[in-house]
Amino acid sequence: MFLEEDTENEVRLALTFHEKGNNTDAIVAFKGTSGGLEWLDNVEGFNLSDTRAQKEALDFIEGLKFSNVTVTGHSKGGNKAMYVATLSDKVTRCLSYDCKDIDTMI
Repeated sequence: MFLEEDTENEVRLALTFHEKGNNTDAIVAFKGTSGGLEWLDNVEGFNLSDTRAQKEALDFIEGLKFSNVTVTGHSKGGNKAMYVATLSDKVTRCLSYDCKDIDTMI
């Protein structure tokens, strides 16, 4: 398991789970809104098709060594999960809970 953090803003972005020795499969759990810049990103999501937080989530997924990734999240985390599932070939499954409807954004 490893944790992706935004140390500048002291925010945990995602948790990644995988079995030791398994270099293909992983589960990534994105966190929901925690405050500050994330609330601003939520507001920007009404006017932008790709927000900063979504792009950062995609960059995170693309930077992983795994090729078979399941993503999940709740609220804003669910939105990030759906966004990366739509755009990354590495994502094979998405479980999203109570998030902003993504079909209006992509």
